[in-house]
Amino acid sequence: MEIEIREVRISAGEFDQLARGRYVAFIEELKMGPPTPERRIVDRFDYDLWLVQGAAIGGGGGGRVVGGVRFNEFQLADNPIADFYDFTDHLAAVAGTHTRISVGSMLYIDPACRSVRGLADRLMRYGMARAAAAGYTYVVGAMSPGAEGLMRRCGGIEVGPRGRLDAKNADYVPMGCDLRPFLLEEEKSACST
Repeated sequence: MEIEIREVRISAGEFDQLARGRYVAFIEELKMGPPTPERRIVDRFDYDLWLVQGAAIGGGGGGRVVGGVRFNEFQLADNPIADFYDFTDHLAAVAGTHTRISVGSMLYIDPACRSVRGLADRLMRYGMARAAAAGYTYVVGAMSPGAEGLMRRCGGIEVGPRGRLDAKNADYVPMGCDLRPFLLEEEKSACST
């Protein structure tokens, strides 16, 4: 299956597919919240001024969304992963080197496409390259233990103690990653196969 990695096109109905895919991954599979009648996950962070909504589109041009990732500007007081981990101490330690911080969240791959080798890596690298191109030099995220290796392959490191957020039925690993190496990837297209 040919899969294209790019920004979500709202006019093509792709954001709705992305929101429904998140629901399947985070509510139906991982049980991270109660079922809802609309069967979509959309929150206020989807409307940030600076936002990357990366999508994996299966089947070429007119295909369906088969994965997604979101990168926002990190705000200490209000960010998509604030419930999981307080990055205050870690960000103070890297403040001299990194002044523009991004936060990654909502990474998922459709169950039918999880066997596509390297798809999650391509999606994550796309978001990181877009954040780097926008001037962000560092990203933080609360990774599930199953996705920890993905972040490490991108250069990420564990930045605090592992934990569990019972309200979301989720274990997590707080991680950070220098985005500066991704500037080159953006220039040579991080999404080429």
